Amino acid sequence: MQIYDLFAKISVEQPEKYLELYKSAGTALKIGAVEDEKSRERIVKLLRFESSAGEDLTTLDAVVERRKSGQEQIYFISGAGQKKADVSSSQSIGEEKSIPTDEQACLHL
Repeated sequence: MQIYDLFAKISVEQPEKYLELYKSAGTALKIGAVEDEKSRERIVKLLRFESSAGEDLTTLDAVVERRKSGQEQIYFISGAGQKKADVSSSQSIGEEKSIPTDEQACLHL
C-alpha cells in the first residue's frame, strides 16, 4: 500500500486524525501535487484548504460541490492563513513576493 492510499483511508475513516496528520504532511503533499505528475490526481484528493465558507479545512471536491448554480470557476487568494490572505488581498498586484506552497499547488490543479 502506498502512502497516498494510507492517507486516503485515514481521511475517510478518521477525518479528525487525518487533519492532525495533515498539519505535519500538508506541505509535502502540496509539493507532491506540483512535482509528481503521475500521482497528482490522487494527491489532490488528499489536499485540504482553508475556505471562506467555514472554519474547517476542506477538500477541493467539497469546494466544487458548494458552487452556486451556473458558477463555472473557483477563485482563490493565497496567503499564510485566511486572516493574512484577507489582508494581502488588498496588496498591489504588481508587488513582488514569493509564491506560497498553496498557490503553487493550486496552479497545477
